[in-house]
Amino acid sequence: MASVLKKARKNEAFTVLIRMCDSFVRTPENIICPLMKAKESLRILYKLQEHLLRNIVSESGDKFGLLLSSINWIPLSDKKTDTEGNIFIRYTSSKPLEENQFRCYREQVKLRLQQLGIQHILIHQLENQLTVSQPLISEIDFKIHKLNLLYKILQEKAESFPIELQSIGTQLSELQESRIRIAILSHNGTGKSYVLNLLFLLTAETLEEYQKNKARALPKDIAGNPTVRIVKEEHFANLPEVIKDFITEINDDEQDFKNLMQPLCSELNFTSQEELRKTQDSFDTLDGYFTEDEQISIEPYLLPQKDITGAYLSTTKCVIHLRYGASFQMRVDYFNERELQTQLFELVSLNTV
Repeated sequence: MASVLKKARKNEAFTVLIRMCDSFVRTPENIICPLMKAKESLRILYKLQEHLLRNIVSESGDKFGLLLSSINWIPLSDKKTDTEGNIFIRYTSSKPLEENQFRCYREQVKLRLQQLGIQHILIHQLENQLTVSQPLISEIDFKIHKLNLLYKILQEKAESFPIELQSIGTQLSELQESRIRIAILSHNGTGKSYVLNLLFLLTAETLEEYQKNKARALPKDIAGNPTVRIVKEEHFANLPEVIKDFITEINDDEQDFKNLMQPLCSELNFTSQEELRKTQDSFDTLDGYFTEDEQISIEPYLLPQKDITGAYLSTTKCVIHLRYGASFQMRVDYFNERELQTQLFELVSLNTV
């Protein structure tokens, strides 16, 4: 990489311009993820805790003879929110920043940012303030993250924490656990299931997330025969989200937890290596479904799908509840005849208005 230098006329100092931004990452299925979490964003760190970023770039620059001049935020030309922009770091130096020095500087900054939870960033040395696109950040996620930071600051500064403020922490936790529900409506065969399938792939865990979250406790992993009350008190935090939702709605906490969950939880077991291999082969064909628009034969538990025969004439056979999170479950609710009649009556009523 050629060093970018601007020689000042008076003091013979050099200017070094560096751009820092969030990078796109790929899911385990090799799909570029267009979204990222606010707490993992370099942009949000700059917006909410600029002093932390300033300390990192200043101290890292000092090790390579770089004196921090300024940190500038340059918004994108077509920005839709205040979080769409790039960060530019300007240093002055008595000598050019060589390529190997820049690599060491970049690794030093990345290491410091990783300690703050900022894992995926791009750092480039440039001649001008050229901006690039970055993953989108949900406005709701950004605001919740901002509230959490403010709450932590209050906790650190308060000598005694009032009960009123403690309730704010509880409300924030509930807000983070709240779900956003969407509905996709259209004619048959226009791609509703296709969109949901793409969303399923975007919610797949990275290897790091899997290692961190694989300790989720299934009912069979809990020792003894505890009641629902004991599970709520001692094991609730480690349960999969679907099981949490289910037992939260149970009023009789003295029921046997495992007996209650037995008809609801089904573990996927393979009777032979050959069966496992066939399942893996089925999973490997997913690439063609999304990249080449192929109609493929696939196991029903991998993705919701239409029949291979007459696929464009039929609709997906189930209502899918999609949830983004560290664990993945699907819940299918079947309507009885009376419920379906009620829904159809409401639709007919709408059409006649």
